[in-house]
Amino acid sequence: GMEVQRLCSVLDQHLANNKYMCGDQYTIADMACLPWFDLLRKQGYHHKDGVKTMDFLRMKQYKHANRWADMLCERPEVQRGMLVTRGHPKPWLNPDDTRFSHLKGKKSKM
Repeated sequence: GMEVQRLCSVLDQHLANNKYMCGDQYTIADMACLPWFDLLRKQGYHHKDGVKTMDFLRMKQYKHANRWADMLCERPEVQRGMLVTRGHPKPWLNPDDTRFSHLKGKKSKM
């Protein structure tokens, strides 16, 4: 819980002086961070011990991060990308989704 609050605060403070994660340009950094933040602000998560994000985290307080997320979510490309993971934030971890079964249990050779 406290780490999520810290990360949201760091993100918000960074975006107070930046349009995007890396300044004035939309980059892969924005693509990587948006789904995590957007999940937190829209539905949160439920920890296995019963704690819910919405019980301790007030997402409206992160005005710069919310501005950034709203701006990104207006992009048609982002909307299409978010459709890929709708219903399950990491579809490759969903045991009922067979599209990624060939990846389960395999380790990188790197």
